[in-house]
Amino acid sequence: MGADTIVEVGTDPAAKQEYLTLQKKAEELDLGVKEQIPIIDNFKAKMARGANVSKEQMLYIKGVMQKKEALEKELAEVNARMEALSEKLQENRLAQVICYGEVFAGTKICIGDVSMTAKGGTKYCRFVKEAGDVKVTGI
Repeated sequence: MGADTIVEVGTDPAAKQEYLTLQKKAEELDLGVKEQIPIIDNFKAKMARGANVSKEQMLYIKGVMQKKEALEKELAEVNARMEALSEKLQENRLAQVICYGEVFAGTKICIGDVSMTAKGGTKYCRFVKEAGDVKVTGI
């Protein structure tokens, strides 16, 4: 008996999982940045009124500002990576396998994260991802 034949095209499922993970991380980072804004705004308002600020409060607000800057920097990096992955995931829409010869029974066709195993021999066809499944169409 021969070896299995597997044909894979489209985006790696790991890239899709990484994109979803980055999306969650971006939401958490954005929430962290938004938590720091009221603290900084209240401090600025306090300074505008001319209130006295202790050394401890100054150290605290500097820490808050540094934390906010670090979160914003990390958020920018995550967004940049998400943008790159998004472009890569868009390529998945055009993924297809065109066969100008014969596809033998047992051949596994994977397009993105969806797969299909050919039941019988098929000649001169196109495999496309459609409605969450791999479909066979004519060339």
